[in-house]
Amino acid sequence: AADETPPVEAPPATGGETPASDEPEEAPNLSGDGSLTEAQLMELLPVSEQMPVALTSTADDSRTQEDVVDALGGGRPAETNLIDWGWTGNVERQFNVADPANADPASTTNISVSVHGFGSSTAAAEALPYFSDVLVNTAGYTELDAPELGDSIRLLTMTNELGESFVALYAQDGSVMYRIGGFSPTGDPAQDVVDLATELLGG
Repeated sequence: AADETPPVEAPPATGGETPASDEPEEAPNLSGDGSLTEAQLMELLPVSEQMPVALTSTADDSRTQEDVVDALGGGRPAETNLIDWGWTGNVERQFNVADPANADPASTTNISVSVHGFGSSTAAAEALPYFSDVLVNTAGYTELDAPELGDSIRLLTMTNELGESFVALYAQDGSVMYRIGGFSPTGDPAQDVVDLATELLGG
């Protein structure tokens, strides 16, 4: 993994300090322009309760800078861009049906959420079209009307020769870029992908 630094914890209270309040602590604000560590990016990933009810099987992954460069087609331009953009890490969580053989083929049987961290909101905004153009230029994806979420967004779809449908939603939120992918053997996963993006990003 690119960065295993854990979140910084508050120092323990000493006897001379004001006693802690009984009020629960607020969760850290992970939106904004600052760069996030890999551990902080993990906190942005959704949980099973936010998924369509059938997607109960989960798996986590992370990618190094070299992995991401390869996914972007390899070569010096991709590597240089990640460096220039202050790329800090990439984490992903897959959600699948527990029994694919007996799943409704018209349902969404897989959703993946991948989160990339960058050095600034400007960098993340520049990265979004660069990353998503890979699907348009090499995998035959086409544009769909995207909802108004985050700071910038792009919604893409592709149906292969078997009739299987793939959807990829890219959304920038401050210094973070989300990629939410959906798959259905015979149906359309677009609405499930948009619903999840709406829950994660507001709207």
